[in-house]
Amino acid sequence: MECNLRSHPDRLLKEHLHGALSNGMGIFSRNGIYPNHDRFLSAILILHDLGKASDFFQHYILDKEPVNEKLKRHAEISALWFYFYAIELLELSPKYSALGYIIIKYHHADFINFNKMCIASLASDEIFKINDHINYDEIQHIIQDTLEISFFNKENFIRCYSEYTPKGSIKSEIKLRKQLSLDEYLFLNYFFSILLTADKADAIMHREMPLIKGGWKKQFVDVYKKAFKANGNVLNQLRNQAYDEIESNLENQTRLFSINLPTGGGKTLSVLNAALKLKSQAPDVQRIIYCLPFTSVIDQNAQVFTDVLKDNGVKASSDILLKQHHLAELSYTYKLGDEDKIHSSKDSEFLTEGWESEFITTTFYQLLHTLLSDKNRILRKFHHLTNSIIILDEVQAIPHKFWELIRQVFSKSAAMLNIRFLFVTATMPLIFSEEDNEIKELAVSKHHYFNLLSRIRLNTACLAESMHLDSFNKLVIGDIEQSPQKSRLIILNTIKSALEVFNFLKKCLPEKNIVFLSSNIIPKQRLDRIHDIKSNPKGKIVVSTQLVEAGVDIDLDVVYRDLAPLDSIFQACGRCNRNNDGNKSEVKLFILTGDQQPFYSYIYDDVLIDATLSILKQKEQFDEKEFLNLSREYFNKVSNLGIGKESDTILKNMGYLLFKNAFNENNGNVIFKLIESFPVVSTFIEYDENAKKIYQKYTDILQTEYSDPFQRRVELKTLRREMASYMINVPEKNAKNAGYDERLGKIWFVTSLIVDNHYDQETGFKRDQEVPDYIF
Repeated sequence: MECNLRSHPDRLLKEHLHGALSNGMGIFSRNGIYPNHDRFLSAILILHDLGKASDFFQHYILDKEPVNEKLKRHAEISALWFYFYAIELLELSPKYSALGYIIIKYHHADFINFNKMCIASLASDEIFKINDHINYDEIQHIIQDTLEISFFNKENFIRCYSEYTPKGSIKSEIKLRKQLSLDEYLFLNYFFSILLTADKADAIMHREMPLIKGGWKKQFVDVYKKAFKANGNVLNQLRNQAYDEIESNLENQTRLFSINLPTGGGKTLSVLNAALKLKSQAPDVQRIIYCLPFTSVIDQNAQVFTDVLKDNGVKASSDILLKQHHLAELSYTYKLGDEDKIHSSKDSEFLTEGWESEFITTTFYQLLHTLLSDKNRILRKFHHLTNSIIILDEVQAIPHKFWELIRQVFSKSAAMLNIRFLFVTATMPLIFSEEDNEIKELAVSKHHYFNLLSRIRLNTACLAESMHLDSFNKLVIGDIEQSPQKSRLIILNTIKSALEVFNFLKKCLPEKNIVFLSSNIIPKQRLDRIHDIKSNPKGKIVVSTQLVEAGVDIDLDVVYRDLAPLDSIFQACGRCNRNNDGNKSEVKLFILTGDQQPFYSYIYDDVLIDATLSILKQKEQFDEKEFLNLSREYFNKVSNLGIGKESDTILKNMGYLLFKNAFNENNGNVIFKLIESFPVVSTFIEYDENAKKIYQKYTDILQTEYSDPFQRRVELKTLRREMASYMINVPEKNAKNAGYDERLGKIWFVTSLIVDNHYDQETGFKRDQEVPDYIF
């Protein structure tokens, strides 16, 4: 039989459905997850676009004539056909039939609440009209090798619809809700993501997904380490001992691991080696996903991974090592024989955003919003979490209020999706209990490692009472005059207080090299300044907000820190004497105030601050070897404070598949946000000639006519990554006097003509001085 129906303008429906079936079942068989649901998935894949066989959709796709918007829809009738077939021929329970119905119905949309997803979107007469105009002869020909074709005809649809969809809702929806749990949440997302990947892969690439070949080997880090010169100082002894110990304690059957090492203890190489060795022990592991809190650290770590590959004679092509975050390059490279190849921009976007790689380095945001999301675009890569080793480096960055959420979701995901989690930090939060055997510590000698080091003294004498910023400025001046050769880092809680300190020091010490760092400054300048600090720190005075605590690898002699939760304070301690130069550095803590409340109150929860003060006020100074016990005492206090009602509510909504209630702000319901943010607007600063060229390229794309709108979107996304070096987030009230260009997608634009009015070369974007404080 000749097939004429189309799924896309350039793709026959038969080709597309069989392509999606092949892609999806390939993923399913390789993963080996939910092995008894092969018939469930194959039916979803072959039926997901059945509704495209209607005359209404065919007229729409071929642009023959105007078509009623509702009648050209295809997902709902496709979902209904699956539901009927699952109940009667696959003999599935109403629960699994309903989950398959939802998967197909929403494969072009975001999930909403379960009860709403079970209710028809189209009226009965609209559904019947679509059914009456479907070419069932060709559909039967397409599905004949997969399903029982005699079931699919107009009359049988009318019978099933009348029997199984009373009042427009699929049968037993209310009873089904009582059968739902976190198990069904993971099940639904897993099969949903397979359909999304299989469908889009065929639509975009018109061929099967490329298979990821193993490029990483267990000995790679061992080979890389041999190139380093032996150094007998205590820090290198610690690194080598921990490296060996962590590897020796690996267990293939364990699902949750922790690595708790002091700052500078070689965590990156140790955990990479552990992951590779674990992968070699477990043949079912398909990929490693290395997660960090912020995009600013990813390039730094990815370079280490690239160097490891290079030392082992392997080129870091995208299928072997992939960076994925909202600013990552959309260029997917791969090896074909001896040649380096680059996928087209369409394919590159699809493969990059879908995590099609053996080793992915990404952000906490990307990971957690893949596990915890209602968004179609994000959930597409959900199935790639299966059979993976997931590393969370600096895991203490996860907000305390989500600990219970993470504990339950990670535990269930580890068991059901065959995931191994590795938590890495110098201050391990008590998400899982080591004492109760919920997690296995690989650095079992961690107390010994912390006791070896005495690089830092934490001075808490000034926490007895608050200090006005004016007094603090005078204290810092006095310290500098007493030891002018020392480099210093001052970490403030708000941009306003940081600016006041910076301006005061510049005025009083015009001869000193004083550097300002904050999110007020475009990333290009920030990176240049950080590089300068790292290469020549001697005598520098750095005034910064807490952005330097997020993996910024700088090393200064003295640190001053405005009060923060204890885990943030320990991150600040990691910015001095990282390499154990033989001298003891000092970190001084203060409770700084302006003319109103303490600056910490603009940023941090009072409960966390109270827990911190109750520990640190015990004495006036602490040595680094005490940090591990202090951290444990702090996290015990936090765990007992009951900061977790958000977790409880989200978990309850997830268990009932109430996606909107769990992950979106809707009528006051809880929203899952990994990063709390203030109302801001993206602002592009035309800072130099390169910025002018980038903006010109951007406007050229907008003014160009494209035959393929997808191509324009990819090019804009790619260029947006170049623009990122010149973009900051600014409160809209502060950006209102800058130029606004609607074409840019709600980006404020500060042209070179007005840049001096809005942007200071030293301190960044100029803000309204009347605002009590400015914070991000």
